[in-house]
Amino acid sequence: GSVSYSASKGDLAYTLSLQNRGGRGAIGGDKYVVTDAAGVVTERRDQVVHNEFDDARLTGEFKYGARGPVRADLTLVYDPYWNSFNNFQRRFDNGDPNDWRTKQRIWGYAASATGDVAFKVGPGELKLIGVDSYEHAPSTSVQTDDYASGAPATGSFFGRDSRISETIGRAEYHWKLG
Repeated sequence: GSVSYSASKGDLAYTLSLQNRGGRGAIGGDKYVVTDAAGVVTERRDQVVHNEFDDARLTGEFKYGARGPVRADLTLVYDPYWNSFNNFQRRFDNGDPNDWRTKQRIWGYAASATGDVAFKVGPGELKLIGVDSYEHAPSTSVQTDDYASGAPATGSFFGRDSRISETIGRAEYHWKLG
């Protein structure tokens, strides 16, 4: 869902909004089979997959001086997100049946500020543009195998703490010839 509020006062117009792009889903059943090249069944699986995510986005858009000698735009965004993924499979192959599990978690946020300001300089107009964005996206993934025979469990863990940023500055000058 989403909600927004817009207003203006003098030369300033603004919109504040909140939007959540969330989702939930699951699949499952015991009809999954794995075959070899000749079509012979080598493994049967009873599988349950469950996924949840939320992506809440808060935005502020500000515009100043639409008709004046100085015009400015500023957009601020804060976007936290969460994702939880679980995959459970009971696998029956020609050897030892096992329970295979994967759990993945992602939680992070993105934030950005973009803006420009334009004003008269000499015979033309100078426009200064800036962008600053940042994302922090930590995640974990755990995969385990538990064997019905009592053999030692196996598994793996992967974790990442990703941080991404970008800053851009630019100037444009426009004028009419002749």
